[in-house]
Amino acid sequence: PTPGTGAPATNPVQLVGVHEPSSSACAAVGRVARHTVARRAAVRRARGSTLPLSHGSHEGGTRQAEEILSGVGWHARARAEGPRGRSCHGERGARGGRWAMQTRVAPTPSGFLHVGNAANALVTSAWAMDDGLELRLRIDDLDDARARPEYIEDILKLLDWLGIRWTHGPRTVVECQEARAARSTRAWDVLEQALQAGMPAYACNCSRRTLAATPTHGCPGDCRAADRPLDVGESALRIHVPPGTTIDVQGEAVELDLVLGDFIVWRRDDRPAYQWFSVVEDTDHGTTHILRGEDLRVSTAAQLYLAGFLPDAGFLEADIRHHPLVLDDAGLKLSKSQLRRASGLPRSPQTREAIRRWAVELGGAVGVKVP
Repeated sequence: PTPGTGAPATNPVQLVGVHEPSSSACAAVGRVARHTVARRAAVRRARGSTLPLSHGSHEGGTRQAEEILSGVGWHARARAEGPRGRSCHGERGARGGRWAMQTRVAPTPSGFLHVGNAANALVTSAWAMDDGLELRLRIDDLDDARARPEYIEDILKLLDWLGIRWTHGPRTVVECQEARAARSTRAWDVLEQALQAGMPAYACNCSRRTLAATPTHGCPGDCRAADRPLDVGESALRIHVPPGTTIDVQGEAVELDLVLGDFIVWRRDDRPAYQWFSVVEDTDHGTTHILRGEDLRVSTAAQLYLAGFLPDAGFLEADIRHHPLVLDDAGLKLSKSQLRRASGLPRSPQTREAIRRWAVELGGAVGVKVP
């Protein structure tokens, strides 16, 4: 049921066949979780971290992160305070106190925006216009080594050139850069809450060679039994996916324990992993509609699994659709290097029309009409 309403969730995506770990396993991951929180707080105090996580109590750190984010993080409270008898999932508008349904465009600035990204953005924008959704731009730029300013600038300019207008999100490169630390802070705050509530996670310091030798390229299980603390720079934090965990994504069963295994939620280099960061931000922002490529179906399953451990389960209600990928003339998936030009997409009428044609095709596959 929808939390706080007693009404059934409308989204057909659901968790099936999720087995609870044994009591001994729960006790082990609980110890690791407590050690993780305590160890990480000590590490941050010792190194003078730039992330303003802990100035006094945990609650104080959370409030500070929420203030930095100018309202992000209010969602769980507002949801509980909303009118009885209806779901309040969705972000409150800046004026009038209304509840708005929302979708987002969420490119990663690891290179110039490519044709597939641009077509996805056009379809998402059309979906927003057709269904009366607010549109958010969320640039996933937490990886400093890959998120170069020129790539962010290209995203902003190309979306504007395509006529895409967003209600929420950054307008300049500087805005993105200034929000980066606070977004990472928020992701850690929510992780602390989930760990303290019993999310089954453990520190993993397996080498790349060890990980590559396992069927899912994940931890073989030794770290979960070791009950070691999380050491920044030495280990990552993984969530345990018990055997038999199957996630139903739009009618397709994803056997998460087999295709992904115990996956990382906090990276060795002290950054949130994509799966964790994405579901936290979508939940905080009140995202109700998500459009992504078919190649991200496993990511959707992972994020649905994670959403079950969040205080606000709104992500489980989202309308998530997966569109086909951009293919070449032979029907093969184009690589990112093929899709992306070294200097970005040329701003020409031919480019605009090519992107629009792809958007029309992709949109038709998910029930969205692109003008």
